[in-house]
Amino acid sequence: PGPLRLQWMRALFPDCDVIGHDAIVPQEPADHPDFWPIWRGIVKAAHPDPIDFVFASDASGQRLADEVAARFLPVDPERQAAPISGSAVRADPWRHWRHIPVPVRPYYARSICLHGPESVGKSVLSARLAAHFETGLVPEYGRTWCEQFGTDLTMDDLVWIARGHDAMTRAALRQCNRRLILD
Repeated sequence: PGPLRLQWMRALFPDCDVIGHDAIVPQEPADHPDFWPIWRGIVKAAHPDPIDFVFASDASGQRLADEVAARFLPVDPERQAAPISGSAVRADPWRHWRHIPVPVRPYYARSICLHGPESVGKSVLSARLAAHFETGLVPEYGRTWCEQFGTDLTMDDLVWIARGHDAMTRAALRQCNRRLILD
């Protein structure tokens, strides 16, 4: 989704002014006869100041640069430095995992959650699964909480446990290898 991709770009380039728009518009020149005037208008509205450069790896970057009166600077058009395209990553993200930037990985990662009663082997199995898949493991935060504060839990304690586990999961999803094991 557009807003999520905008969030990713801002995370990837925190020192840049990353601008987005929410208009539903054609994505390729073949989609609409007025493709370039539509996009020229969007660019002008989102960035009214002159644009100096357009960086792109494909030939459409030249046309976009022409449309916004900027200089085109091709970046790795032969895809030697980064031998992948966004389309290929979206088609098979797990195959191209190493090309997915860290802020984007949680979107494509999958969680495997082990849930059940105490003392049935979830923690042992979680560790084995994490080792097998060469990925991260989020331990049971409820156990950590109870070891620190005791087992006489209130509803408020359960909310804190859930928040703690969620925070650990969100952080670990950025670092996992395709899958994240949750105990």
